[in-house]
Amino acid sequence: MKKLVMMLAVLIVAGKTASADQRLLFRIDYSIKTIDAYGHEVQFSWRGLQGEYEKEWKTNKIFVSGFSIGVRSEGSIPYEGTYLTAGTFKRIPVGKFFFYPGVTMLYGVPGIGFDRTWETRDGDVQQSYAHLYPIRNIDIPSVGRMDLRKFGWLYPELTLAVRKDWKCFTVDGVAGVRIMPFGEVESDFSSAQTQSKLEFVPTMGLRVGIKF
Repeated sequence: MKKLVMMLAVLIVAGKTASADQRLLFRIDYSIKTIDAYGHEVQFSWRGLQGEYEKEWKTNKIFVSGFSIGVRSEGSIPYEGTYLTAGTFKRIPVGKFFFYPGVTMLYGVPGIGFDRTWETRDGDVQQSYAHLYPIRNIDIPSVGRMDLRKFGWLYPELTLAVRKDWKCFTVDGVAGVRIMPFGEVESDFSSAQTQSKLEFVPTMGLRVGIKF
């Protein structure tokens, strides 16, 4: 996380001396993925809302065209499913459109909907279970006396946006993939096996912006 903050700080400082376009962007997208956990399948589908500040330089800096920072919400409960975002992108003109390949890091708290448990019972007796969960891989700031070490989720998203400019407005079609770390455990209460994996989750959405 410290490296991410340092990289973003360098980009911001570099951008202060360069002629640049600045935009406010609003994005809505949908993601869907079926995940298997020890023979149990579950399909996740969810909507995300994201607001971003984007700065694009007139000339490329450090092999990129600009950066963005923002806030993202994927849940109906404040704090749960909420992320900070920071990313970079490249601007590639193609005819009357512009292609924007980019990479963004999401840092926040996963929604509880990503936790799933399956039980095997004999009557009222539980014999075994399987559990799927997001791997919380980073600290977040503590609240009061709550210890929130390794409570957050950090993962990348790779995107390709196709942009059309119209005066001071922009419209983007966005397609991408989220690389999300999950863990799974299966136990019969006498022994257990666990494993971790990366799930590549497709996402598609629409983004609109205004330049100022």
